[in-house]
Amino acid sequence: ALLGASGGPAAAAESEADLKARRRSPRPFLYRIEYTDPPTMVPYPEGTERKVEGVLASQQLVFLGAHTGSAEDGALAAGIVDRLAARKGKGKLLLGLADVQQRLQPALDAYLAASDAAAAELQLRDSGGWAEGAFEGCLPALRAARARGGGGVALVALAPDAGALARVAAAGLEGLSADERNQYVIDLKGFIEFARQTGYRAYADEVIFPAYADGVARGAFGAEPPSKANYFAARILRDEAVASAAVEAITAAPAGSTMVVLQPAEAVTAAPAGSTMVVDLDRVKFGFGSSGRAERIARSLGGALGVRAVLLNPTAADTLSGTTYLRLALGLAEDLYDGRPLADFVWYSARPLANQLSHLMNADDAGPIWARIKLGYD
Repeated sequence: ALLGASGGPAAAAESEADLKARRRSPRPFLYRIEYTDPPTMVPYPEGTERKVEGVLASQQLVFLGAHTGSAEDGALAAGIVDRLAARKGKGKLLLGLADVQQRLQPALDAYLAASDAAAAELQLRDSGGWAEGAFEGCLPALRAARARGGGGVALVALAPDAGALARVAAAGLEGLSADERNQYVIDLKGFIEFARQTGYRAYADEVIFPAYADGVARGAFGAEPPSKANYFAARILRDEAVASAAVEAITAAPAGSTMVVLQPAEAVTAAPAGSTMVVDLDRVKFGFGSSGRAERIARSLGGALGVRAVLLNPTAADTLSGTTYLRLALGLAEDLYDGRPLADFVWYSARPLANQLSHLMNADDAGPIWARIKLGYD
């Protein structure tokens, strides 16, 4: 079935407005990012999205970067979860929730096991630990996982304890207990070295520290914001904890399993005020968040995992672009060697505008050359 604007099966009959839009703009919903110099976007024409679903289903970890509280992102994520679960003849589909604290795992198990879906949702919502808007954003994917049932789908809480993060925000990594350090950082040497990479320093300068400065300027951390160093410590701990939990869960799952990690926008709670700051898609974009850490952790444990990152409905602003086009890498030329692409795929609920798509010629613009471009879906 073709993918409609919500990411689910397209309706049998299109509205007249939708039909006109489709005829006017052949731009598809799904693109692969090639890490060339400069990076390029490769489109997947409608009807070929299943090829990408097959690629994702063959991976062990698939990170979805979504906007917190976005109905469009929620529906698109739910469609991806449902279709990947349908492909799991072997293994299981695990839905990892990067916004749910690990201590709340019993609440997720109870949600899947409950007979009354409405009551189960209320109980899960009230279990605590959700950032503002995060529960509503995750709910479509949760419902898709629950509808599959039958033991073929599991929910996994991935986030570290909010209290631990608050202590790190106040006192640095020294605020963790020994047990917490062992739980959240299972590859200590890699954890230390990861932040020392040249590419990571560029990522921190362009992604992490501007988010901190913006939060301080807007008062998002409350009356007593954390220091820059402690904010950085809390942020990298959260990324590492999510990655560690994801690797441990998928490694323990039956052979052939895939975990889809739903990674909403970052919500940083500052101690003690309890204010939140949302930074959209930062946990997935440019490869130095939890997805890149998961690859490293798997290698440190003596194995290798297939990991892919998918951004849902990214805007130019999400990618730190100074233009209307998506920014596909933090650096160019020799800097590409140290960096990583924006993501492996970007997936839209509605047809993106032409001026969003970097280094792409479409059928309206390119004429006969379009037929000679190798799209990579065959």
